Amino acid sequence: MPPKAPVWGDLPRLWRAVRNRDEARRLARASARLIMLLAVAVVAMGVLTGETATMVEGTLVALLALAAGWLYSRSAAVALALLLFLGLLAGLLGGQAPAGLLLQGVVLLICLRLAQATIIQHRGAG
Repeated sequence: MPPKAPVWGDLPRLWRAVRNRDEARRLARASARLIMLLAVAVVAMGVLTGETATMVEGTLVALLALAAGWLYSRSAAVALALLLFLGLLAGLLGGQAPAGLLLQGVVLLICLRLAQATIIQHRGAG
């Protein structure tokens, strides 16, 4: 039995092309882990500031990332991308700080890679 890769060992796949279903599966899991980690940080910030809406949004993002990354749900990946895009748009229109907008943009790009991985996983490339 080959040794298992570390939990975060697949993160470099975010910058590489996906050539087969196994790489798509690993990309989906790695990107979902990263998005869930960031969503947990959002929930923690919501708890610290007492903002229920922030806690609900972070929880929803974490659950959609879980469904997209471990169940390879294309609809969850697309819904997550739309939710993150609308959050980025609201931040732009609401005058959010540039650092927050940059973080939201990076998370949206990671989510788009997650969506790509779920589509490849279902299509059966390779």
